[in-house]
Amino acid sequence: MDGDRFSPEHRSQALRRELAPGGELLVGYVGRLAAEKHLELLEPVTLLPGVRVVIVGDGPARKALEHRMPQATFRGELRGADLSAAYASLDLFVHTGANETFCQSVQEALAAGVPAVAPAAGGPLDLVKDGQTGLLVRPDDPARAGHRGECAGRRPDQARPVRRRHPRVGAAPDLVVG
Repeated sequence: MDGDRFSPEHRSQALRRELAPGGELLVGYVGRLAAEKHLELLEPVTLLPGVRVVIVGDGPARKALEHRMPQATFRGELRGADLSAAYASLDLFVHTGANETFCQSVQEALAAGVPAVAPAAGGPLDLVKDGQTGLLVRPDDPARAGHRGECAGRRPDQARPVRRRHPRVGAAPDLVVG
């Protein structure tokens, strides 16, 4: 893992203003857009008020996903500084594939200081500390986090903190999920 490339230091307020001009919560996915990734599970999240879904990547399912989720922003494949900024500028990373063994994208999101919601299966079990660095959810419904607390503290009376962690910046509660 490249700790310099994937770091909270790459968070971009300009990119956040572009993607969420009304200050919406940015929920994102980074990876290959293919059927086995089950990105259709993000569709309910795209319909939540106050939430913007950003999908970074490309693949054979892109056109179908764009048609199915017109409210989502599709950024295509990004590399280098653009990819670093995309990760670090998210409020919440959601990984929808339940058959991942290594789960590079979850590792990159966590290194960028972004809490991750991922299936309680495979690689994410070793990466996400449930309730601390993110949430582990049923493998068939990782988008469920979008409904818990109406995605990140819209109902603070029912929310608990999920901490962003990074070796250089420590832990600070800045995202709550009910």
